[in-house]
Amino acid sequence: MKQHGITTQSLQILTTEGTPIAVEVAGSGDRALVFVHGWAGQGAFWWPQLAHFAETHRVVTLDISGHGRSGLNPAGHHLGGFARDTGAVIESLDLLQCVLIGHSMGGAVILEAARRMPQRVTRVVMVDAFVMDWGRLDEVLVEGFLASFREDFSGAVLNLIEQGCTPDTDPAVIERAAQVMTSLSPEVGLPALESLLRWDPLPTFEALRVPVDCINGALVNPDARARYAPFVTEYPIAGAGHYLQFEDAKGFNQLLEQILLPPE
Repeated sequence: MKQHGITTQSLQILTTEGTPIAVEVAGSGDRALVFVHGWAGQGAFWWPQLAHFAETHRVVTLDISGHGRSGLNPAGHHLGGFARDTGAVIESLDLLQCVLIGHSMGGAVILEAARRMPQRVTRVVMVDAFVMDWGRLDEVLVEGFLASFREDFSGAVLNLIEQGCTPDTDPAVIERAAQVMTSLSPEVGLPALESLLRWDPLPTFEALRVPVDCINGALVNPDARARYAPFVTEYPIAGAGHYLQFEDAKGFNQLLEQILLPPE
């Protein structure tokens, strides 16, 4: 299939739970870049990266279960299941040298996926994943946050998108994110969000033996930055909002190239 000027292969890969996961594959090469979207997103959020990096790498994007064109997971929708979705794709495609790149909640997903398959993952790149101090959130804050989504899911999603933008964010970015994210079913979104809010990355950071990079925008939580600094190499993008991979796709791609192909 020809999309956005490149040829892609559209696949449906079954997980161990029998969930069909929608996957797009492009390019070729020994090293694969596997892109995982965030909460309420979909693989299409990575189209600027797929089109760019397919010239030099094998590139894979996927819709995690319950999102986009993927099916529902009968075992529920939570970080562990999303990590298994990612692992099922990697194993089905027999990817042996993977760089996992995950945006927002996708950063948590790829961190957990990397821990589960150290023999296949060579690097992890988290993209604006630490907008909250995961693992250290007060229970009152967690319950209050979830309550707003239970009361008015679409309204809370829109509010979340707005909080992830800066005064310089292009309104087209907000519109694009809102069009996709408000279409998520609350039956998927609420348990997924709750699992993220209660996620503690520290044990996984301590277990990993591969490089972990963080591309962060202007809204990263300072406590989270300080807490996880010993485990990551940070690449901040000054002034960027939460959707930095398509707010400035060219600049983001250049930075990711720098991470993947450091000068000799």
